[in-house]
Amino acid sequence: MKFFTTLLFTCLILSILQAQESDINLHFLDINKDKPGAEYKFTFVHLTDVHIGEGDEDGDYGTEGYVDLPPDGDIGYPAERLRKTVNWLNQNHTAYGIDFIVVSGDLTDSGEESEFYKFKEIMSSLEIPYVPLIGNHDVWPYTKDTVAPLPTGDSLINTIFEDVYEANKLFFDAWDDGTRLTKVYNPQSNNYNYLQNFSFVYQGFEFLMLDFDTRHPARNNEPGIGPEAEIMDFEGGSWDWTKNKIENSPYLGDQNLFIVSHHPPVKELWGILYAFDIEETRSIMDFLFQYKNHIAVWLAGHIHRSLVYNVGTVGLQPYQVLRCAETAANKEYDKGLVRLVDVYESSISTFVDDQMLMNNIDIYPNPSSQLFNLFIKDNDNKYVEADVFNNTGQLVWSSTLTLDHNTRLFSIDLANQAKGIYHLRLKNGDDMISHNLILQ
Repeated sequence: MKFFTTLLFTCLILSILQAQESDINLHFLDINKDKPGAEYKFTFVHLTDVHIGEGDEDGDYGTEGYVDLPPDGDIGYPAERLRKTVNWLNQNHTAYGIDFIVVSGDLTDSGEESEFYKFKEIMSSLEIPYVPLIGNHDVWPYTKDTVAPLPTGDSLINTIFEDVYEANKLFFDAWDDGTRLTKVYNPQSNNYNYLQNFSFVYQGFEFLMLDFDTRHPARNNEPGIGPEAEIMDFEGGSWDWTKNKIENSPYLGDQNLFIVSHHPPVKELWGILYAFDIEETRSIMDFLFQYKNHIAVWLAGHIHRSLVYNVGTVGLQPYQVLRCAETAANKEYDKGLVRLVDVYESSISTFVDDQMLMNNIDIYPNPSSQLFNLFIKDNDNKYVEADVFNNTGQLVWSSTLTLDHNTRLFSIDLANQAKGIYHLRLKNGDDMISHNLILQ
């Protein structure tokens, strides 16, 4: 009798757990789990593409106009599905060890104030913190009858979520408002923006929340903005801030940097149509290459699919830079969808080989007017692949260096190149490093 009672109780527990899991679609991602000596640190949730207001029959969510109030109740299927997601998170965040949530954009469908307020109303019932980030649907408010004269969604986010960000400053370490509260002139779209770039640290892991949403109006006289991304490479722009933040970060460690944006750095056809163009991708990956050992993952949404893949430099022989994880749209799943990210940390450094390679080279003179001497000291590999790129990512010099006991000194001739900074990359087996060459 005791056996059957135990069996019945076990079946009951399993049925409850299955019922709980069936209340949401779960996707998973492990960070650093396979590294030697990896120890579990924490779990957070990636949520994206909520699109409050989508499917509204009147084309005007809430009260009239885009400066409006939300409806009573969870009106619309995106709101209903977000509510289910929040309810599941409240019921299960302790069991799954979920500490917080990052939301990578498209909180709304058309940037109406009512849509932002409804999103916030539902998310405010969470028992754990959440960090909202702007998406392309959040940038330019409109309804079926009226369109805002300017892309003021970023200003709305600052106002509506001010208390959310202030609370996050108490929860996370090293919170940096970045460009979020600074109005900057955007020469690409000829308007002023509050670009939503900011960062924070949690248990030694740094999170960069990045705004690459274009501020151009959509093509073909459609309302809002288009789906494409822009790195906004100008003074005070998103790419300018991102590079400075990474270059000067005191927190960089072994794969402990999370990059979060609405758009993914995808290089397939989707990227050309819905994300970064090829030259922007080249710029991103060329810069991030030198920090590849620090990057844990790039999290994104936008394309409404769940996919994990590697992204490398642009060229005939691309070098792997980072792993990207796209999470599918919450609004497209009746029970909602989130990605659980389990984060591990290794006490064993993985930089040994890269550091050995860096310590085993000398480059002189640098700066130089033409020739750079590259001296490679003791090395177990017979070959080192050497490539030099200019600042636009164009390959200007390349060679496979054959090493033996008598040949360790090589020349890099940039006599026919314009003055400026060039990037030397050395690939030694599975390890790569980057070094700047100054041609003057």
